[in-house]
Amino acid sequence: LPAFGAAWDQIKMAIPGVGSVSRRYATARFTRALGALYGGGVFLPRAVEIAGRACGNRAIGQKMVENVPILLEGGGLSGMLAQSGLLSPIAVQMARTGEQTGSLDQMMEKVADYLESEADTKAHQMAVAAGVGALLLAAIVVGMIAISFYGGYLGALQSGAGGP
Repeated sequence: LPAFGAAWDQIKMAIPGVGSVSRRYATARFTRALGALYGGGVFLPRAVEIAGRACGNRAIGQKMVENVPILLEGGGLSGMLAQSGLLSPIAVQMARTGEQTGSLDQMMEKVADYLESEADTKAHQMAVAAGVGALLLAAIVVGMIAISFYGGYLGALQSGAGGP
């Protein structure tokens, strides 16, 4: 059933709007956990595996675990993250900077903050758009009721005026 869970999480991430928000939040959890584990002295490939399981999205976790061999072959974390395709180029560049400066754990924390900020902004935009959409839908319903009422009212007046 792990394959089903990963497939289900992949489907959820494919939903327009909501999927990108959930992907950003899950990726932020991954990078935050990775930074904490690495800062605590956990071997980087093992930290990636644990953080992948802790991110709350089985598709992302599976993708990260599949890319661990890149780390074991000597590729850097930024190369592995770029290969996964889950992070934006800015986040990958931030990871690369953290590797080069020796502050990978702190940079992963900043990447997580960045991703959460992006997700919060997108979620707020979606909430505003949903509010506007609901208001427009209500206006259309009220307009149709008014047209129906006045159409019936005018029909009754016309049929009464053409009487005896």
